[in-house]
Amino acid sequence: VFMTNGGGGRTEKQYAEVMNEKLSQFDSEGRGPAEYVRENQMILSYTPFRTHLTHLKNEPVLIVGCPRAIHTARKYGFTRAMALSEYARRHPTMNPFKKGGCEKDGKVITTGIKERWNENFRAVLVFTDPQDFFEALQIVTDVLLSSRPGEQEFEPSHRIPIVFSNP
Repeated sequence: VFMTNGGGGRTEKQYAEVMNEKLSQFDSEGRGPAEYVRENQMILSYTPFRTHLTHLKNEPVLIVGCPRAIHTARKYGFTRAMALSEYARRHPTMNPFKKGGCEKDGKVITTGIKERWNENFRAVLVFTDPQDFFEALQIVTDVLLSSRPGEQEFEPSHRIPIVFSNP
């Protein structure tokens, strides 16, 4: 068994392929590509999401992590998963300091886009470190506080879990 506290957004199969490629470099017999590690021997930090979060597989969930994480989430069966980057694209005013955000040099900028706040996430799943940590913290905080962050900042009855694979 090979266990890692990460995974880089790869599936267990992809990670096993990377491990096999690295291990084959040390094969003194020169057998070429070999299978030293099989997919079922890989345990990544988010591997438990596949079996322990089955109740969320057909629910809308926000996926935080590197760009590959959304593909892994979908391979795990999260059919209604949305990447944080997609959510940020749909809601450009969520990060006021990003290009296209709502504040620039102390002035409020409007995007002209009528945003729809209909994702209604049931959970936030953190697979890996996000590309833009500031943006991820901003969006995740807003999503945890409200089902419609652009319309209502805080909903006292809104309670959804956030699950970290590697805090």
